[in-house]
Amino acid sequence: MPFTADWFSHNIPNWKVWLADLKGREGACCLEVGAFEGRASVWLLTNVLTHPTSRMTCCDLWSGAIQGNYADTGEQVEARFDENLRPFAGRFEKRKGDSFEFLAALALAGRRFDGIYIDGDHYGSEVLRDAVLAFTLLRPGGILIFDDYLWRMPIVRVFPGEAIDAFLHVFRHEISVVAKGSQVAIRKNEVEKPCLNALPSTQTLPPGAAKWGVLDP
Repeated sequence: MPFTADWFSHNIPNWKVWLADLKGREGACCLEVGAFEGRASVWLLTNVLTHPTSRMTCCDLWSGAIQGNYADTGEQVEARFDENLRPFAGRFEKRKGDSFEFLAALALAGRRFDGIYIDGDHYGSEVLRDAVLAFTLLRPGGILIFDDYLWRMPIVRVFPGEAIDAFLHVFRHEISVVAKGSQVAIRKNEVEKPCLNALPSTQTLPPGAAKWGVLDP
C-alpha cells in the first residue's frame, strides 16, 4: 500500500548526520510519537536500526479526522501504516492511543530510548506535554527531534514552535541544541540530573496504564 503524503524525505540528509552514532548499534531503540503512515519509521528501520537487536516503537491515535486539510481518516492512515510496516514484523512495537497515557506508562515502566521523534498533536500544550515526557524516556546522550518548529495554522492558538522554545529554555542546562530550523534536534547531556522526587518502589500504576503492556523493558 503506497504512501499518500511525504512530509519527511526532505529531512533525511539531516537525520543521517544526527543519528549517525545509532546506525547499526546493538540494542538501539527509537520511539516515534505521531507515526502517521510510517514513512519515518520505515526509513529508521531500513537505515539506522539495522542491528538485529534494535527496535522501533510507534505511537499514534490513528482515529477520526486529521489536523489540517488531510482528507483521509485516522483509520485509513492506520491501514497504510500497517501495510507499510509489515516487512518489519518483529522489529517494531505499535501502540494506538493517546500519547500522554502511553509515554507516562513507558516512564513508569522504566523504558528508555536512544532516539525519539515528536510529530504528534500540533497544539502547543500537547507538544510541550509530549516533549517533557519524552525527555524523561531519553537516555543520556540520546537525541530528541521535534518536527514542525515553524508550522503555523489559524486553528491553533499556541504553535509547536512556542512549546519547543519553552522546552528548550526550561531544559537548557540538561541539553545541547544540535540544530534548529524546520526541525529542532537536541541531545541529552551524558550526566543525567538526579531525580529528587522519584516514585517509591511501591508506587501504584495510574488507572489505564497497565493496558499498554510496557512493564517489561
